[in-house]
Amino acid sequence: MSLIFITLITIIHFSLLSITAYGAYKRNRSWFTLGLCFFSSIPIIVESLLYAQDDALVRLPVIIMFLTQVIITLPIGVKYGANDPTALAITKKIGFAVIVANLCLGYLILSESLNNVPILFGDFHLCMATIVLYAIIRSHTSPNIRWN
Repeated sequence: MSLIFITLITIIHFSLLSITAYGAYKRNRSWFTLGLCFFSSIPIIVESLLYAQDDALVRLPVIIMFLTQVIITLPIGVKYGANDPTALAITKKIGFAVIVANLCLGYLILSESLNNVPILFGDFHLCMATIVLYAIIRSHTSPNIRWN
């Protein structure tokens, strides 16, 4: 990958991490899911480009995993309250799925199992997993505070 492409992807990753962290901190569901959804689309694009270059089959599960993550984190306008136990239960499960996906990709990148991917991107995925974990813990410790 060229240096310009890596720099551009790094800036986009950092911006989307910041948007997601802001949404988690302010409990703003729209910003949180927007950053998370677009952050999840970057591995799809990059892994597709790299798969076209080297035909490594390890890239296909990553693409499918993050395509699923994009679908479940689409920032749609569905609102539900804190009194809906089903919605709260499924959001925690979705959050844990996002954490596992980002931890797995972070591990694959940091262990250098994915060739041609800079280690910095593994750190970004670990940061995203931490942000989602923060949002889950914060929602669990103060359940009466609502997300906007």
